[in-house]
Amino acid sequence: MFYRFRFLIVGLLILIFISCFGVLYVSLSDKAEPITYSTPKTELNGVYCTYEDKVYAMVPSNGYYEVIGANAKTFKTFTDNYQDAHIGWDANHVYAGNIILKGLNPNKLIALANNYYTDGETTYFCARNSESNEELGVLKEVIQLVGQNMGLADKPQNYWYPFVELPKNQHYTSKVGFAIGANAHQAFFKGQKMPEADPRSIRPLKIR
Repeated sequence: MFYRFRFLIVGLLILIFISCFGVLYVSLSDKAEPITYSTPKTELNGVYCTYEDKVYAMVPSNGYYEVIGANAKTFKTFTDNYQDAHIGWDANHVYAGNIILKGLNPNKLIALANNYYTDGETTYFCARNSESNEELGVLKEVIQLVGQNMGLADKPQNYWYPFVELPKNQHYTSKVGFAIGANAHQAFFKGQKMPEADPRSIRPLKIR
């Protein structure tokens, strides 16, 4: 029986060995962090900073990420230093932390409140608090961490500011209440549709 499945067993043993080696390597070596809290950087707000003509975004729970391709000379942020601090832009792109929000025009960007952002055609919800990136599996993260330490890969995106793109070419407004937005036909919570909600009258429940 074992002979029939020998290739599968050998493959699993190799995978386990690589995973264990990766965890050990990562735990015993220093991460090749782009910058640290003690780096003499120029702070733009509570999230973004510049250092040596590059832009960096601080993602809570995993430190700084380089905003690859961002122009440090033209990079801007909202004047609000908390609610919208994780959103930045240059002449070409809008970013949530270090990730591009594809399709958003930086020249027409408007913050609608409740962490909804639009250029009049494309609209996103982007959470203010960072969360674990569930799309990045453990094995992939270990491999990327090993690559980062060896200078062969970028820092793995195991935390991010999660975002959702809403249906295009709609007029959106924010509503009273946490993370609630709406267009003429649909209400949204954290960018997700609320099928039975009335976008005209939706409001938070008052608790006495």
